[in-house]
Amino acid sequence: MFAIENYDVQETRRVAREEGKIEGKLEGKTEGKLEGKLEGKIEGKLEGKIEGKLEGKIESTLNIISKLKVPVGEAMRVLELPDNEQGRIIEELKKRDISYVL
Repeated sequence: MFAIENYDVQETRRVAREEGKIEGKLEGKTEGKLEGKLEGKIEGKLEGKIEGKLEGKIESTLNIISKLKVPVGEAMRVLELPDNEQGRIIEELKKRDISYVL
């Protein structure tokens, strides 16, 4: 038979719980960092695509205004640009020295 001397079940459980907590925290931090990086990449790509589409629409609007002499508001409506981009378009028209009608 085995003789177990000075074996404290409560202490063993306490140590195991502490080790489990530490291990869980480390796993959580690692997973959180990985998930955070992945979410950040996805968000960045989506924002880039959205911004790229907006830039394309703005460029198309500028082309329509300069080549077809369509009023700014009409060109924006056709290309479904939000009203808050009007200032940006007007500034770009001024930079390019393109005459326009609101």
